[in-house]
Amino acid sequence: MIKAIIFDCVGVFTEKGLDKALDIVSKEFGFDREKLEIEYKKLAKIANLGEITANEVFQTLITKFHVNTTVSEMRKVWIDCYGEYPNPLVYDYAKELSKEYSICLFSNYSDAFDDLNKKLQLEKVFKSNKIFVSSKMKMKKPNKNAYNYVLGKIGFTAKETVLIDDREDNFKEAYELGMHGVLFRDIDQLKTDFDKLVNDKH
Repeated sequence: MIKAIIFDCVGVFTEKGLDKALDIVSKEFGFDREKLEIEYKKLAKIANLGEITANEVFQTLITKFHVNTTVSEMRKVWIDCYGEYPNPLVYDYAKELSKEYSICLFSNYSDAFDDLNKKLQLEKVFKSNKIFVSSKMKMKKPNKNAYNYVLGKIGFTAKETVLIDDREDNFKEAYELGMHGVLFRDIDQLKTDFDKLVNDKH
């Protein structure tokens, strides 16, 4: 029986921000977009594990590409690209589901997540102790240890839990643990697929 739901953040509660961020930051500060994307993705992998800070990511990019801006300016523009487009229909649906299920959020994100959360106001939906961020955990999806950590904190087994995420590559390990999953594409599809999953498990 399904009792808990783990929601992803970026791509579910907000638009996928990376392409938008790369486009806007490249245009505003004069980065070569292709080179910025390659370098950023390398740095993000370790920032999402908490091995370096978001400010260190931005400083590295500014220094490497000799761009005339500051860390604070670049950080603000970058976060705005992720935080300006929340999906209110997902907020409403999550609140509705919270009446019947235990819900939490698990995001692969750097220590800049607190900036993003100020814009998205995710605590309107999730209790603060039910928001899990990879950089704080030093583990990220799809690591099984990361999933087990979250399951342990929320107090439910994998078989009692559904992962809702927009990245297909985050599901394989979750399924191996026994979790259920819904790949998010849009709100109507989410509602349909979640209802089908729950009905199939009854």
